Amino acid sequence: MINRHLDPYHSFGLKRNPFFAPQDLHIERDRWLDFGYSQAVSPGQRLFVQFLGEKGAGKTSHLLHWQQQTGGHYFYQAPWQWQTLPPCQPDKMGAAIAYWDEANRIPLPTLIWALKQAYKLKLTVVVGSHQNLALFSRLVGYQTQTLHLAHLNLPRLKCWINQHLIAELLPERSREQNLAFQQLQNKFTDQFLLTILNEAEGSWRRTATILHRWLAQQVKTF
Repeated sequence: MINRHLDPYHSFGLKRNPFFAPQDLHIERDRWLDFGYSQAVSPGQRLFVQFLGEKGAGKTSHLLHWQQQTGGHYFYQAPWQWQTLPPCQPDKMGAAIAYWDEANRIPLPTLIWALKQAYKLKLTVVVGSHQNLALFSRLVGYQTQTLHLAHLNLPRLKCWINQHLIAELLPERSREQNLAFQQLQNKFTDQFLLTILNEAEGSWRRTATILHRWLAQQVKTF
């Protein structure tokens, strides 16, 4: 029998709830799914790359995933807070690349000024945006690349759930824990997942929040 005094997630053979959302949106390597944009571009290329997508499509996660590979400044443009200028110079380690998140919020005069400064210093600039900023980057002289992040769909969600579950499996599990884990996996039917997708409106972040709460309820009633 399973020891009921263990962490409730241990009853399913899991170390913790797999669907937690880290505050800084960094995604651990064993949880990252490659949908075609995993490899960062090179610094110092006078290249402007923009990730376009709706809220929750994964723009911030991709920016941070690339920054882990290249170094460089990361800047988040908070709404209605325009006192801080986006970094447009190499970081302390000399990485000639900058990441500007929610770049569509940067006031246009500031955006063009920052792009000009970054271009002078031969920086690669990577942005996450809800609006296409290619016109402004090209006006400054940048070679521009646009990457569209699609909304979450059923096949991708299945892969994502499976990878998160496997990442949190306990290294040693009893027969009862393995059976409970299989029962949990069986709950992720297409109908259930389509309901989740509809509720989350295609957002990875909302999907993770919904599944986190759902699984927390499952362990309470197990």
